[in-house]
Amino acid sequence: MVKRATDDERFAVSGDVAHRELNGRLLLLLPDSNHLYAFNDSGRVVWQGLLRQRSATSIAATIARKFGVSAARAERDVRDLLNDLVRRGVIRRVG
Repeated sequence: MVKRATDDERFAVSGDVAHRELNGRLLLLLPDSNHLYAFNDSGRVVWQGLLRQRSATSIAATIARKFGVSAARAERDVRDLLNDLVRRGVIRRVG
């Protein structure tokens, strides 16, 4: 069973993930992958929050405020993205 991200959980970016911002887009190259992933604006905000070691709740609040979506929607979307990134080995849970 996959553990779901909780609101106050914190994550760390795996050391072997390459990331760059290019023309306002966030690009990720995952370990052991030949795929390049591009994040949209909200994905970039999540990534920046991860780099600053912010909690899932804090990141979701920023998303809700910046993009004018409900807090519930932002929290659900952030948790879904974080769980996907954990599954792919891009980030890991630290607390």
